[in-house]
Amino acid sequence: MGSVRNVLQSGLGAATIMKRVYLHIGQSKTGSTSLQVFFHHHRDAMLRQGVNYPQVPPNDPNPEQHRCLAEALEHGSDTLERAMPAWRFVLSQIEYGAADTAVISEEMLWHLCETQSHRRDTALDWIAERLAPFDVRIVCYLRPQHEWIESWFNQIAKTVVDGPSRMGFSEFLDHSQRLGSFDYLERLAGWAARFGEARLIVRPYEPAHTPIDVIDDFCNLIGLDAGSWADLQRPHALQRRLSMPACALSTHFNRHPAAAAFKPQFSDAVFSHFPDGGDRRRHWLSPEQAAHLQAACQPGNAEVARRYLGRDHLFAGEMPAFTAEDVFAGLTVDDLAGLAVHLFVAQQRHIRQLRKAVALLRSPAAGSPPAAAQEHDDRDTDFT
Repeated sequence: MGSVRNVLQSGLGAATIMKRVYLHIGQSKTGSTSLQVFFHHHRDAMLRQGVNYPQVPPNDPNPEQHRCLAEALEHGSDTLERAMPAWRFVLSQIEYGAADTAVISEEMLWHLCETQSHRRDTALDWIAERLAPFDVRIVCYLRPQHEWIESWFNQIAKTVVDGPSRMGFSEFLDHSQRLGSFDYLERLAGWAARFGEARLIVRPYEPAHTPIDVIDDFCNLIGLDAGSWADLQRPHALQRRLSMPACALSTHFNRHPAAAAFKPQFSDAVFSHFPDGGDRRRHWLSPEQAAHLQAACQPGNAEVARRYLGRDHLFAGEMPAFTAEDVFAGLTVDDLAGLAVHLFVAQQRHIRQLRKAVALLRSPAAGSPPAAAQEHDDRDTDFT
């Protein structure tokens, strides 16, 4: 692959080569995880084609993505000072590496300081200063607002235990509106002010209308010929989606004081009892909410399309028409009863396994539990 280089003339007339950095900032729920896992597993193949996907610091819990760069900027008065080690670790690999092109990928940069808007400009200035030695391109995939909010609501209910994860959908919708989450033009403006509109690369992401393979699209963007890799492996679906009842139950569970301690176990239970499927055409948005959201977002979306895509419309597809019958009506008695039975049976199975283990430990010869214990544990039903 021919390396992309931007040659600047210094005051002495000497040519200085600036390495190209593609900073992928999301948006959330646009295939970022698959892209990051793909790059993580193919670092060596990318380097052979002149593209560096820097590693994160050792023992980082998110080795596939550059989450550490966003998290270090989020909280506390000493945020910027704390961010230095992570950013230095990543950027030094680019600066001193042989590749002329690099990719940094973290979708939470799209949400940078969104609950602390007064700090957002400071954080963006700080990022721009760190990236000043490089020729930067900001890459962002954007999903239609009506699709994104429902997918993001599902993701938050599924993965975290905090204020937004405890909200019902209507409250979550209002919360997102207050954060400016639907104003794509404003979100992009902060990055454009630091790096220039010409250096922002915006890609529409419309899985419900015109599906796009983010891996292929991004590889084409940076000039990677992934099809030639002998060891090419594409990640399987990485994000389990909660069904509507499971998502509703998760928001209730997240309100419990002990939710954080037992979140993984609860998630496994609801995934097991409510497998995803059969409700993809059901919506959280009411027809009235959808119409209001579309009308509010249309002017900003049109301006994004004009500035960054050179066309009239940001998204090719129209918001699908649906009625109140397509809206999730809420949890039913059958939903709750079914989960209660599922959890009860799982608990009894666990108790039975524990009794067998205890009986085994108490037996004179390992592997030969007393007959009485064996007879008791082999009962079809044990409610004690």
